[in-house]
Amino acid sequence: MRRNLLMPIAGGVAAALILVGVLFLVGHHHTTTDVAISSSTPSALPTFLPTLSPSVTTAPVATGSHTPRGDAKPTPTPHPTRTVSSVDCTKPSDAQFCSRKGDTVFTNGTFTPPKNAGPVSHPNAATITMDSTLGSSKIHAVVTIENKSSRTFHFPSREIDFEITRDGKHFDTITTSGAAFDMTPGTKMTGTFDRPISENGTYAWQARVWYWVE
Repeated sequence: MRRNLLMPIAGGVAAALILVGVLFLVGHHHTTTDVAISSSTPSALPTFLPTLSPSVTTAPVATGSHTPRGDAKPTPTPHPTRTVSSVDCTKPSDAQFCSRKGDTVFTNGTFTPPKNAGPVSHPNAATITMDSTLGSSKIHAVVTIENKSSRTFHFPSREIDFEITRDGKHFDTITTSGAAFDMTPGTKMTGTFDRPISENGTYAWQARVWYWVE
C-alpha cells in the first residue's frame, strides 16, 4: 500500500521538473530574440548613410581659354551707317531715299499751285509720298514712308529731312528725330512739316531718309 502511494508522488515530481525546464528554455529563447531585434536597428544605420555621399559631386572648374564650338554663330558685324544729310537726291544710287520734289512761285503773298508728282517706289525699297499744300503764306507737307515690300527696313533713327531751296539755293532744312526702329512689311512712318514764307521767289522742297534693307 505504501509503495503504491510513492509512485504517484514520484511521477508528480518528475512532471514538475520537466515543466520547469520547458519554462526556462522558453523564457531564455524569448530574451535572446528581443536582444537580436534591438541590436539590428542601429547596426543598419552606419551601413546605409554613407551611400549618400558619392552622389554629391563637385563640378569641374574651367581653366584656360575657351574654344568656340564648330556650330557657334560668329558675332555679327555692325552694319555701316550714314547720316540722312549725306543722302544726295541727285544721284541715282540715292534716289530710293528721296521723295519727288514739290515747287511753287511765291509773289506778293500768292503761291502758284504746288506739284504733287506722286510716290517714289523702287524694288525692295520704301515707298515715299509727299503731299503738299500752300496757304496762309506757308508751305505745308505731309511725308509718308511706307513699307509695301516683303522685306524689313532698319532705320538708325526716325529722321526725315525736309529741305527747302529758294531760287536754287538752300533756304531751310527741317528735321524730325526719334529712336531707331525696324519698319516691317505693312508699316509706315509719317512726318508733317510747316514753313512760313514771306519773301518772293521760286521755292522747291524735297524729303529724304536713310535706312538699310534686312
